[in-house]
Amino acid sequence: MHYFEWLPIYRWIARRLNLSVAEDQRVARLLVQLVKRLASPTALAAAIAGQTVTIVGAGPSLSSIDPRWLEGTVIAADGAARFLLEQRHPPAVVVTDLDGLRVGDLSALAQASCLLVVHGHGDNFNALVRFASELSALPIIPVTQGKPSLHLFNFGGFTDGDKAVCLAEHFGANRIILVAMDFGEVIGVYSKPYFTKPQPATPRKRLKFSIAKRIIARIASRIPIYVLDIRTGALRPWSSLNR
Repeated sequence: MHYFEWLPIYRWIARRLNLSVAEDQRVARLLVQLVKRLASPTALAAAIAGQTVTIVGAGPSLSSIDPRWLEGTVIAADGAARFLLEQRHPPAVVVTDLDGLRVGDLSALAQASCLLVVHGHGDNFNALVRFASELSALPIIPVTQGKPSLHLFNFGGFTDGDKAVCLAEHFGANRIILVAMDFGEVIGVYSKPYFTKPQPATPRKRLKFSIAKRIIARIASRIPIYVLDIRTGALRPWSSLNR
């Protein structure tokens, strides 16, 4: 998804959630200032183009996943990267606003040759400060939901999960498989580093889920997207599950 397609969607989301576009831009600029080793997006193209891409979310079903089920290039959405690290099955790419990670996780992911796509937005200023030393030391691809610039990218998407879907499409994935992106009434334990058990989704979180599903549906009109049913192991088309 290119910026001029994304822009009206972003403006609509900002109105729905009462987001400050100016604050999004301010925090994205901070991210760019913190990043001293800019990773090239061409590495994303090399990992994704023409491939099956499996995107792993941090939904409640994540703990039931066997990493051996994951096909092709694996992208972890935020806290799902922690689960994959624990399972000694690091993803190829992580898309994160740092909400679900612990300090030290970025370094562990980089050591495992994971490409780090970090999102700066109005609600994660404190997270950027907390991770400042890792952001300064590691190769990072900084992204924004606002206006891109020379060292700040926008591939579309709002939440970490649908942002990963947009990124996979942008870099030419052949098909996308979604795993543990549950969009339900419960937030999984890997969504926040301090959760010890799943938590009820707040009304605002459920609205974000709804927005994410709309964005994924848009991408699914252009590229095959499937959802892994962890009970049966079957792949079900996104369109058949989300009408």
